[in-house]
Amino acid sequence: MTQSDLVIVETMFCDNEHDQDILRTYFERFKTTLRSVLAQQLSDDIELLFTIYMSSDKRRWIDHSWSIIDNSELPSNMKVRIWEYQHPNGGYPPAQGVDRMKSPNKHAPQRDRLFQVAHSFIDFPSYRSVIRVAIDDDDLWLKNHVSELHRVARQGHLSHPEAEILALGPVNCMIGYVSNDGVDVDIVSMRRTLTGDKLYSLEHATVGTISTLSPWGIPEILDESMAQRLLERGITLRYVKGNAPGFIYLRWGQNLSNYRKDYHVAETYGSFKVESVESLLSYPNQNILTSQEPVEFGTFGKKFEVRASRSSEGTVQYTTNFESLNLADSQICFYLLQSGKRIDVKAYSNRGAGAFTNAPKGVNVKAFVRNNDGIYLRAETDSI
Repeated sequence: MTQSDLVIVETMFCDNEHDQDILRTYFERFKTTLRSVLAQQLSDDIELLFTIYMSSDKRRWIDHSWSIIDNSELPSNMKVRIWEYQHPNGGYPPAQGVDRMKSPNKHAPQRDRLFQVAHSFIDFPSYRSVIRVAIDDDDLWLKNHVSELHRVARQGHLSHPEAEILALGPVNCMIGYVSNDGVDVDIVSMRRTLTGDKLYSLEHATVGTISTLSPWGIPEILDESMAQRLLERGITLRYVKGNAPGFIYLRWGQNLSNYRKDYHVAETYGSFKVESVESLLSYPNQNILTSQEPVEFGTFGKKFEVRASRSSEGTVQYTTNFESLNLADSQICFYLLQSGKRIDVKAYSNRGAGAFTNAPKGVNVKAFVRNNDGIYLRAETDSI
């Protein structure tokens, strides 16, 4: 066994997208993602394998990606591959949600099969540990980020020597709001973890055990109930506080309905502005929060939830766990929505349950929790 750790970084470019205009737009973003991974500064005890999944019908974009890779100066302990795959002739099984339709290979079981085939050549047991992390095709990393995630993972194993598999979610990151006049970047601590930060790490890896441990599958909400569910599968789930933020979650286009992400932010440490996304690649690390101190591991309290049922008479009963969460100085309100439009409302109060009468079919209930600083929790039911 070597004393080096294998870090597998995965990304996937526009999985099941075929519109050439959309692909052209997204490849302009992906170029920055690609360059940010290729520019990583790695410690000597890391071997990095960067796997880029691209379907074989995207030949033009595969060639463009290789051109960027071939013209980059890579450290000796980084290897890069583009793994080409084919979409099934009959298409994918029906799926709910745009994300599953556009990116079926980021979801099980497709992602597990894809990983296993693409990485079957690796002698996993020869490494001290194996780390899996992913980055979406429109975000980016600062140059020290992989080394920071590696530091976090090593501390995780030291803090949890009994854990065979760690699922870790660093919460310090950056959010970049892209507009025509530049990028406004907030340095924040989140109430959740995101792809680009969340990782799996295990010290006795085999291709069989690691293939089902996709970073895309780690939950964003790192609460007690989710930690218990993963523990039943032999996985120790923890948030990570105190990490040096090096992941930049980019928000493209102010016309997005959820462009701002303030309601996911627990604390803002600072902000800065740059002229373009590309300029973030050379942004000096010393201007960002840095830390070599031990990080903190834990789980958040129970997740805020809302449930609803509809009677045959058209009454929608809703309940939440608002009161059991014991949220200080907080109130809750409810919207009744139809096709995304509010058709009824229950004003802010301390009551976490109630009913809407004469509700049409195909509605859902959305709950908001606020304190003196504004709304900080949201939850929504499925359509009923």
